[in-house]
Formats: sequence, C-alpha cells, structure tokens
Amino acid sequence: MHGRLFALVTIVAASSLLSGGCTVLLVGGAVAAGAGTVAYVKGELKSTEDVPFETAWAAANSAVQELELAAVSAIGDEIAGSIIARDAADRKVTIEVAELGDEQTQVSIRVGFFGDEAQSNRILGKMREHYGVAVAVGRADD
Repeated sequence: MHGRLFALVTIVAASSLLSGGCTVLLVGGAVAAGAGTVAYVKGELKSTEDVPFETAWAAANSAVQELELAAVSAIGDEIAGSIIARDAADRKVTIEVAELGDEQTQVSIRVGFFGDEAQSNRILGKMREHYGVAVAVGRADD
C-alpha cells in the first residue's frame, strides 16, 4: 500500500514540475484600453492586447531596455516581430508580437526553458506602461 501511494505521489509531483507549475492563468475582458485576455500555459504568457502592432512592438523593445535585458536579436516587419534577449540569470527571453487586426496584437513571452510566470508578467507590465494600461497581471488564484 505504501509503495503505491509513494509511486502515485511521485508521478503527480513529476507531472506538476514538467507542466511548469501553474498551467493556466486567465484574466478576461478589457479592464482598460489596451488590455485584453492573458493566459499563462506551459511556461508561455500569451496576451491579446487592444493596441496596434506598432505600439506593442515599440513597447516590447522599450521593455527590454528598461528591464536591462541583454538584447540578442530583434527581427520585425509591418505585422510581426520577435525579440530574443538574455536576463540577469542568463536565461533566454523570447518576446513575440504579431498583428491580429488594426487595433489588436498578440504578445507571447517565454522566459527560460520552463518559463517564469513572474518575469513574464513583469515584461508584459512594462510593455503596458508604454501604452498607458494600468492593469495588474498575475495568477488567477492570487
């Protein structure tokens, strides 16, 4: 009996670690201009922002500078862009921005291999400061 319980606990713990901890974060609706739906799934923060692509792209580049991330590359065109940087812990930070429509943009942020929800939220928060959105992002169970 104890052997089965130990095996079950081990499997559940390993599954939790492999899924990146908190598997889903949802903040629905536009709380303020520019804020859309946010989801944190499997180590990646995804947000639909109610701003034009150009605004979100400029905010992403500014956030990298202000958070003192070491930019490795920034490649973009009129409808999509990708920034790769390194943080102070030398983890890879990827920020992808893509136009969904005239006034809507998809932002995806991943920090490190497994993801870092808090750091991803800091980056999104810094981006939102640039387009005047004062929305708290965080875990749905906070």
